[in-house]
Amino acid sequence: MHTVNQMKSKFIKVFSREQAEVLSEVINDAYTELVKTSDFNELKDIVRYLGSKMGELAEAQKRTENKVEELAEAQKQTQKELRELVGEHKETRRQLGGLTQVVGYGLEDKTMPFMVDFVKKKYGIDAERVERKNIIYPDGKFDELNIYVEGTKQGKKAFVIGECKSQPSKKDADKFHQMIERVQPVLEGEIFLFMVGYSFDPEVVIYIGDKYPKVSMFKSYEFELNYKKVSIV
Repeated sequence: MHTVNQMKSKFIKVFSREQAEVLSEVINDAYTELVKTSDFNELKDIVRYLGSKMGELAEAQKRTENKVEELAEAQKQTQKELRELVGEHKETRRQLGGLTQVVGYGLEDKTMPFMVDFVKKKYGIDAERVERKNIIYPDGKFDELNIYVEGTKQGKKAFVIGECKSQPSKKDADKFHQMIERVQPVLEGEIFLFMVGYSFDPEVVIYIGDKYPKVSMFKSYEFELNYKKVSIV
């Protein structure tokens, strides 16, 4: 960029000093304005570029918002399906519980006719009553005994309580034990215990034998094989 003095020195050779000074000032002002115009145009380009980027950013934010809305909607749908699944699971458990109960009652009904002969040969008890019995406590709560046999042994009151499960588990044995602990204070007399199942897993047999040695275990078919159907007279 030429300075005013440089332009003056060139113009003086052609024009008078006064003319050279005026001409150099005019050219310098014009050049300055040209630079300003160029800068302004560049600034406009920058603003235009930033504007386009802001537009892209706004569009990207909009797409992000849409994705967030879609994600929120998908989450709502997932929660709805999960609630439905939980409901179905509860219903399945309820039905299975009912089925288990039916199977248990089937075992009771199958076993009951042999109880008189069974308790006589196994425990030396003369049966006076064989039934499915509810033990009701003072607070209104109760326990249902699958098989309840009441009788006498050598002239003293005795009871035989059986629990029926299709395939008894460790948890079933624990629950049976807990129930007997509640029942025992109510029944005045010696109590004998047994569990009946279609089958017993080996580990369950070991578990019950070690933890609850007073609980005898019988498979359902054993009663028909080993005992007679006897009615209480």
